[in-house]
Amino acid sequence: MNRTIALISSLLLLPFATFAVETSSNSFSQAATDTSSYQIEPENENTGEDSEKQLKIVANRGTVYNNQQKWNLVQANDNKVIDTNPKSEQAYYVQGNLYRDQQKWDLAIANYTKAIDINPKYVAAYNNRGAVYANQQKWDLALADYNKAISINPKLVQGYYNRGNLYSEQQKWDLALADFNKAIEIDPNEPDVYGNRGNVYANQQKWDLALADYNKVISINPKDALAYYNRATLYGKQQKWDLALADFNKAIDINPKFALNYVNRGLLYIQTGNKQRAIQDLQQAAQLFQAQKNSQLYERVMNILKKIQEQG
Repeated sequence: MNRTIALISSLLLLPFATFAVETSSNSFSQAATDTSSYQIEPENENTGEDSEKQLKIVANRGTVYNNQQKWNLVQANDNKVIDTNPKSEQAYYVQGNLYRDQQKWDLAIANYTKAIDINPKYVAAYNNRGAVYANQQKWDLALADYNKAISINPKLVQGYYNRGNLYSEQQKWDLALADFNKAIEIDPNEPDVYGNRGNVYANQQKWDLALADYNKVISINPKDALAYYNRATLYGKQQKWDLALADFNKAIDINPKFALNYVNRGLLYIQTGNKQRAIQDLQQAAQLFQAQKNSQLYERVMNILKKIQEQG
């Protein structure tokens, strides 16, 4: 799932970004599956096992390959599942997830659609196809899929969460809040939902409510770097510099490659008159953006550094 980002200075204005879209399990089940105990069982075409058991063996093997990001093996394994059972909606669903993870959007959609054709009540396929449409900014198609998933399973946390994110992208704050609230009602322990609800409150400048949600994320997951980052940004907007600095430091400790942490901490140092530390952080951010091939943000940070140097 995916959250949002704001900066404490007008030097660099970015919209609140979303948490990664929550998608259903890559396993051959619509329910989340713990694959940590799975073992890759050897292929044996002469075991005499019935086709259903053999399909499960192949499916579990594919789940392990997927978790290891061995895409070629996942592809070959899924083809084997389809050969074993050409009406396996799960096989097409997992193929869709594979293509989604590789950002091959059209192929992902084609496979999710095939899974839905086989099983028109396949909630996870609607949910994930909607997520791909959202990545393509095809909002109407994404909304239709989320609505369908929720209509089939009114307790689908991912459906409300994803639809809430879609409404947030469209700045339909009340609709977004309604969906996030519903998701929390169903599952009060999902940190990303609190995080994105906090982002909606922040966009509405309801600082106390946003802070409460960021605190909730951290209480559930103390290693959530983005929650510390967002809380630091909120403190920065309130000019609570010491609290903001402590949270930026914590976020960097958890994830030292999150470049925007260095950007905002650098901007905080500018606000507090520590020019040298600001330059160091912004230079670190520029290096990270360059290594991550994010030329747009690299150029924006370099422009900030240039302005600082021109001011002397």
